[in-house]
Amino acid sequence: MLKGKMMDSHIQLPNGILKHFRSGAPEASGRVFYLDLNTSYIGLSGSGRLGTEAGYYSEEIETYLNEKIETPFTTLAAKVRAFIHENREALTLDSIDEEICKNYVAASMARSKPALDSLMTNSVTAQFMGEQANHDDLVFVSTQPGMLSSVLKAYKMLVIVNRTARHFVVPRNCFYEVQSKGSSCIVVPISPGCVLELVPPDYSGNIVNGEECRLGYIDDPDIVCEMNRRALRYEYAFNQTFVASASRFELEQLKAYLEANREHLNSLKTALE
Repeated sequence: MLKGKMMDSHIQLPNGILKHFRSGAPEASGRVFYLDLNTSYIGLSGSGRLGTEAGYYSEEIETYLNEKIETPFTTLAAKVRAFIHENREALTLDSIDEEICKNYVAASMARSKPALDSLMTNSVTAQFMGEQANHDDLVFVSTQPGMLSSVLKAYKMLVIVNRTARHFVVPRNCFYEVQSKGSSCIVVPISPGCVLELVPPDYSGNIVNGEECRLGYIDDPDIVCEMNRRALRYEYAFNQTFVASASRFELEQLKAYLEANREHLNSLKTALE
């Protein structure tokens, strides 16, 4: 691949999603609150800067990610948010939308620290390549048609709406896993009030009166709180960088949880490595 000019790259979480976690608080000025998982510091940042590194990807790969992964997913997310915020009567999501969500998750996996560590450990040629070239190649190869895992390919997509006063947070990792009805489900936050969820084909949590339902609601704030903790645990184990939120309160709650459980979180991270 050709080398591109140095530009600020969002390593994993795209601005097209992160900007919808901007805060409306007076002190925030439209910026995003974030919790640094290394220092426990809660700060504010522009969504266009948080989680970026100059020259991490080449201009060619930035363009590729934008066209193939990020724009399709942000368009899907916008359609879902419009349905919720404008109280539209119907939301039509087809198999292409489902594939877009799965491709976004797959690309997020390829953009994570464990994926890069695996490349550097197992590739014969990676040690002879530049950092940007390795970042580019990992993402490009992992997101080619036909590379989507058979497990992820079989999953179904749900839309989960948060009707509580609590806010969903978003990890730099873009997604996290939760256990529901005995199944491992992938949660993809798209706003403080909504997540997309990928569930295995035998998942029964969306069966209502014998009928399959792709739209669900959360009315218990404790469930949102636990989901946010899962987002933190997942991010800590995989990247240990940050979780972002439109609400400082949510991050204060997560900071207390982080400081009380850092030893346990470190053991989980070590087990993953």
